[in-house]
Amino acid sequence: LLCLIGLGEGRTLVIPPVVVGAVLAGVGLLLDVTDLAGTVVLTTVLTLVVLVGSVFPWLALSLTGTSVDQLYTPADITAAPDDIDASQVGADARLAHEILLAISGTVGLLLFLVAPVAVSRGLSGTLLAVVACLVVMLRTRQYRTGSEVMVGLASGIAGLVSTAVSVLLLHPDWRPTTAVVLAAAGGVLLASSLVSSAPSVRRGRLGDVVETVALLALLPLLVLATGLFDAIVN
Repeated sequence: LLCLIGLGEGRTLVIPPVVVGAVLAGVGLLLDVTDLAGTVVLTTVLTLVVLVGSVFPWLALSLTGTSVDQLYTPADITAAPDDIDASQVGADARLAHEILLAISGTVGLLLFLVAPVAVSRGLSGTLLAVVACLVVMLRTRQYRTGSEVMVGLASGIAGLVSTAVSVLLLHPDWRPTTAVVLAAAGGVLLASSLVSSAPSVRRGRLGDVVETVALLALLPLLVLATGLFDAIVN
């Protein structure tokens, strides 16, 4: 999910559209050599990308030169630490930040483009797209900079908008229910934005629970959306 072009002095340029194009090209090649449906493959790719999103911060940090000395013996605990190059640590932190932003943007673009494909798979595919958007937004609680949070929230919101528009266009019979759900969701968001509150441990734990449940729901929804469950039952 990453396309890096060296710019010198440890700088990189990340191009999310190129990465998304490469992913879609890979899906096209897979469809040429198999009998799988395109909607099934794209929905599966979307689910896998969202699932592995938890390792993105670790991946961004691992691509830099900064590492933490490991402790293997009791002597390592009392040994004098190595000198720290503050400029190098700062440069690596900026690089990791850029990489994380690029990966988040790539996932957001892929979510926006593939959400209609998931919606075309029916109710289970629609729920899968919604849950994937929620996971992307809830994951921003792990980030520590405003830009990273904004990219994650924008990705999730763009995916939800894409999902809602796709539902209205692809499933006309769902329009009354969709209108009610959108109105209720808008009311909840408006109320939550108007109420200011201090950080709460309880809300943090609730967010962890909701994110865990959403992650666990992705695979069952994928099984239903791709028709694997029906194939097994029949």
